[in-house]
Amino acid sequence: MRLRTKITLISMLTCVLSLCILYGVLGAYVQEYSDRQAREFCHYNALNLAAVLDQAFDSAHDISLSVIINRPIRDYVEALDRRDPAGVLFSMKETAQNALFTITGSSQYVSSVNVSSLNGQSLHWGKQGRLTPADMERADALRGMYYWGVDESGAMQGQPFLCRLLRDEQQVSLHWGYVKIYLYADKIGQLLSSSLADAFVTNVLLDEQGSVILPLSQTGNAWDDAKTHSQIRQLAHSNWRLGTALNREYLLDVRTPLIQTMQYALVLAFATWLALSVVLSHLLTRPVRRISSAMEAIGSGKFGTHLDMRRRDEMGMLAQGLNQMSDELQRLMDEAVRNHTLFIEARLNALQSQVNPHFLYNTLDNIHWMCEMRHQKEISKMVSSLSRLFRLGLSMDKSGVWPLSREIEHVRCYMDILKIRFQNTVEFAFDVQENLEDLEVPALLLQPLVENAVQHGIHDLEHGEVRVEIRAQNGMLHYSVWDNGSADAVYINRLIQNGPERGSCRGQALNNLYQRITLRFGEDARFYCTSNAHECLFMLIFPIRRVPRQRDTRRSEE
Repeated sequence: MRLRTKITLISMLTCVLSLCILYGVLGAYVQEYSDRQAREFCHYNALNLAAVLDQAFDSAHDISLSVIINRPIRDYVEALDRRDPAGVLFSMKETAQNALFTITGSSQYVSSVNVSSLNGQSLHWGKQGRLTPADMERADALRGMYYWGVDESGAMQGQPFLCRLLRDEQQVSLHWGYVKIYLYADKIGQLLSSSLADAFVTNVLLDEQGSVILPLSQTGNAWDDAKTHSQIRQLAHSNWRLGTALNREYLLDVRTPLIQTMQYALVLAFATWLALSVVLSHLLTRPVRRISSAMEAIGSGKFGTHLDMRRRDEMGMLAQGLNQMSDELQRLMDEAVRNHTLFIEARLNALQSQVNPHFLYNTLDNIHWMCEMRHQKEISKMVSSLSRLFRLGLSMDKSGVWPLSREIEHVRCYMDILKIRFQNTVEFAFDVQENLEDLEVPALLLQPLVENAVQHGIHDLEHGEVRVEIRAQNGMLHYSVWDNGSADAVYINRLIQNGPERGSCRGQALNNLYQRITLRFGEDARFYCTSNAHECLFMLIFPIRRVPRQRDTRRSEE
C-alpha cells in the first residue's frame, strides 16, 4: 500500500475514535461537582497570583526609591548634564554603575534599569532600555509619583516597566532626572505558570479602565469571552489589576445518567487509540524522523548529507530528492564561497594599490634642496630612511599582512624623514605594549594616520607633537595616534565613513583605511576620531588574529 492510502485509512479511524473521546470528556467536565471545584480554583488562583505579582512589582518600586537616595548615581547624572571632563566622568561612572549593580543585583525580576538626566544623558544596568519623551512628559505630570506601562516598540517591546521623576529627598521641588525600570516579562509568565493556573483559567493584567494590558496566559479563551466567573484583584504598588476568569467550555450542563456510560466509553476508546498509536508509530514515525534529522543537518550547514532509505513508496522518493538537493546545495555553496573570496581579495588589492605620490614628490624635492643648502649627514639619513621605507613596502606579500614589528619599523622610518623635513619642530613618541611584535597585522595602517596628523593637525604649529600607542585588550588590538592640533571630529568621522566630498580629495586615505579594515574584519573593527580645541585622537581597533600568510619565494631587493 502507498503511504497516502495508509494515512487515509488511519486518519479515518482516528477521527471516529476522537469524536467518541471528545463526547465522553465533555460529559465528564460539565457535571455539577466540576463546576463548583472550578469556581473555588478561580478564587484561590487570583489570591496566589496577586501575591506573586505584588512581590515582583514591589522589587521595582523599592529599586526606584533606592535610586532616589543614592548619592553616587545622582552625582554622575548631574555631571553628565554639566558635561564634566571625560576623565572625571569615567571615574564617576564606575562608582555609579557599581552602586546601581548593588541596588538591582539582588532582584530576580528586574531586567533593566535606566537612570536618565533631565537632558537625556543616561546610566543603565542590564539590557539597555529607552526613555522616550512621552515617558518624561507623563513622569513630569505625576510630580514624582510613579506609573506602570508596557513598551510598544523597540528592543524592549512587550516588557512592563515602572517610570518616575527623580526628586531631591529634602527639596521636593528640585528635580534631577528620571528612572525607568523594566521587569522580565518571561519571568512573570513563569511565575504565573508555576501557580495554580490551568488550561481552564485565563489570567490578564488590566489597567484603570479595565482594558487588557498583558495576556499572561493564553491557553484558554480571551478575557472578554470568559467573564461568567471571574476575580479582579488590585495590585499593591501598581495602578494595574489582576483579572482571572473561567472559560465557558467547563460551564456546560449535561445529564447525570449519561456520566457512567461516557466513562465506560472513554476507557474503551483510550485502549483502542493506544493500540492504533503503536501501529501508526511503527509505520510512519521512523522514516519521518530520519528524514527530519537529515533536513536539520542540511539546515545547519552540513551540505552533502545523504540519507540511505531503500523504500518504494513516497518516503523513498522524498529521501532520493533530499539527497539530490543536498548535493546541489553543496555545489552552490562551494561556488559562492569561492566567488566571495575572490571578490574580497580583489577589493583589498584595489584599496592597497592606491598610493599617494605627493609624499614621494615632496621628499625628493627636500633632498634636492638639502643637497644645495645643508651638509651630507642629514641627506644621508633622509635617503637611508626613504630607501628603507620603500624596501619594507615592497617586501609585503599578496596577503596584505606582516608582523607588527615591521609595521612599527615602517612608521619609524617615515617619522625619521619627517623629523628632518620639519627641522625637529615636530616631536614623535612611540609607546608599544610588550610581547606584541610577533602579531601579524594588516600592513600600512599606521603610516596614513601619522601622515594625516602631520599634514592636517600640526602643520601650522610652531611645535607639534605626535604620539603613537599600541595596546592589546580583550582580544582586540588598539592603534592610537594623538596630536596636539585641533580638528572637527564630526566632519572627520563623516569623511571616514563616506569618503571625500565631490570635487575634493581630502579624507580619501582615511576612507581607504576604513574600507580595508571593514572588508577584512567586518563589524568587529572600529575606526573613529575624537577631538577638542587642543588635541586630536584617532582610534583604530580590530581583532587580534593570526592570519596565515602566503609568503612569496622571491626576496625583495635589499
